[in-house]
Amino acid sequence: MIEFKIIEVGSEWHKSEQALRDEVLRRPLGRRLSATDIERDKEGVHFVAVVDSTVVGCAGLYPQAEGIVRLRQMAVAPTLQGRGVGARLLAFAEDWARQNGIARMETHARLVARGFYERCGYEAYGDVFEEITIPHIKMRKQLGFQQG
Repeated sequence: MIEFKIIEVGSEWHKSEQALRDEVLRRPLGRRLSATDIERDKEGVHFVAVVDSTVVGCAGLYPQAEGIVRLRQMAVAPTLQGRGVGARLLAFAEDWARQNGIARMETHARLVARGFYERCGYEAYGDVFEEITIPHIKMRKQLGFQQG
């Protein structure tokens, strides 16, 4: 069973999240999480998917402007990719965003992940650009939000 959590920066869950991000997002590019990446974590809200006490998915939301957050560092363990973990984790983060007055989420999606985000209701805009040595596209989703 998959459990979804909001985690604290500096916690053991956060260390596991960083390890997953490093494994899935950085090492395949011959890179590692940088000190800047780790320091930036303090600015965001972090979400994880957990199976049997193991972090198998992660995502972070970072404030951009009033009512707008940027989704960053979304990753799912390779053995669970394509099984709905990412979509469910993204929906969990979107629900949190709506409940906290966020009207729009944006991301710089790796071009290979564009289809995933489109299936989750995101639209691409602008031109393809290179970030961390690979092609990306800007994507966004209007959330509407629940006032509490």
